Amino acid sequence: MAGLTIEQSSKLTNDVLQAGVIETMATESKLLSVLPFMSIEGNGYTFNKETSLAGVEFRTLNAGYNTDMAQTESKTEKLVILGGEAVIDRFQIEVHGNVNDLMAIEVALTSKAIAHKYENTFLNGDTATDTNAFDGLLKRYAGATNEIAGTADIQADIDVLLDMVQGGADAMVMSKATRRDLTAKARGYITYSVNEFGVQVAQFGGVNILDVDEELLAVGEIVALRFGVREAVSGLQSKSGLRATALGELDVTPQLKTRIEWYVGMAVFNDKTVAIRKAYVAI
Repeated sequence: MAGLTIEQSSKLTNDVLQAGVIETMATESKLLSVLPFMSIEGNGYTFNKETSLAGVEFRTLNAGYNTDMAQTESKTEKLVILGGEAVIDRFQIEVHGNVNDLMAIEVALTSKAIAHKYENTFLNGDTATDTNAFDGLLKRYAGATNEIAGTADIQADIDVLLDMVQGGADAMVMSKATRRDLTAKARGYITYSVNEFGVQVAQFGGVNILDVDEELLAVGEIVALRFGVREAVSGLQSKSGLRATALGELDVTPQLKTRIEWYVGMAVFNDKTVAIRKAYVAI
């Protein structure tokens, strides 16, 4: 898997504030802790996505090939602006104490909200309802051939889902309720590890389970995917990465502000590296 996660890229900066924001986001989101990001110039990235394989054949001695070229389509993924501001009032400093402690709390809360917003958009983004965002995986593949209907047998469904991901899945994204259901029904296939942030991560057959909050995915809905820059699923960001700027006290109001901003997006370089199980509905 080429590319750097946001946590890996934070180790390349000497900006303590920026590094702290990124670590909070990676700790808050299991998805962001492992998703590789591709840094790009400009406000978007254009690439050719393969839609059919090149034609190949066996030939006889001294004969030529009747070769068909691979078919591709041009695809452009754009960067969007995601961010927020941590603000504390002078009154809070006066009555509650240390300004650095107060701002650290607000920055952490804002960082967690940004991580949650990216997770939600990665899965559920819909430019028809929010033109400032990007389309998430569920919007992109609704009704596509790599979306399957859920059945009562979640373990069998996952076996099918994982087989659909070309090159093998790196992770499955599901709600915490779905992970609990899977753990109860397939306990013998579930193992656990602790990631570098001290967060426990479950695996099904060696594939990481990235659980998200209940409101992001319906119970029973599962997204299996492989990560990789220029070959599978990755995030996109500007070359400057996530930016955290302490603006100090404002002129117009008695407040101190820290702005966090991220020029970010998402790309799927190969549609076959994503597979989705729809929620099971009993009849």
